[in-house]
Amino acid sequence: MRIVGGRDYYDSAGMGIDTSIVFPRIPVWLKDQPFPTGGWSSARSRDLVARRLTVCVGGRAFYGVFAAHNCYCDPHLFIWSSEEVDKLPEELLNSRSWRTRQTVRKEMEEWLSRPETGYESWLAENGVVVGHTPLDFDYNYSGFLANGDDLKDCQFYKCLSPPEVHMECARWVGGVLPQSKPIETLSDRSKIVKSGFDLKTSFRKGKTK
Repeated sequence: MRIVGGRDYYDSAGMGIDTSIVFPRIPVWLKDQPFPTGGWSSARSRDLVARRLTVCVGGRAFYGVFAAHNCYCDPHLFIWSSEEVDKLPEELLNSRSWRTRQTVRKEMEEWLSRPETGYESWLAENGVVVGHTPLDFDYNYSGFLANGDDLKDCQFYKCLSPPEVHMECARWVGGVLPQSKPIETLSDRSKIVKSGFDLKTSFRKGKTK
């Protein structure tokens, strides 16, 4: 599969394998999405925060958790398996959810073990090859970033290796999406401009101040 646009950790894993399949990776923000969001914070303070994260690849959904020292910091820890939950502070894990009265540890383990299937129709209808829910602690911010090049920022390589991601994407782009809504493509002129070249001179544009 040939990928056009951006750069992510799995891009070179399938070079030379069926280049007739093309994935035009153009980020699209989807306001409405079906995945649960929300998260957890310490019972005594909000200095320890974590939130649910869903990453989709090739029609499959994968569930993780991202955490930060407080809700104003960038995420510094990404968890993709129940075995990694212990990396979070006990203060947070032993807190109880006000919704279910379960411990945060129990809720996280249940979240991480959710089934991967069930969202194929929504993903196909919206032309989603890869994507994820927001990396943000604002609970009102619940859209979905589709077809971006930032799986590396989610540390998703801890969940799927580069060849696995590439294979799933190629299978989805080559088999499922042609039967549904086509993903957005770029014209040759748009590709030239996106790469930073001038259409008149064929020289790359200088940086603008």
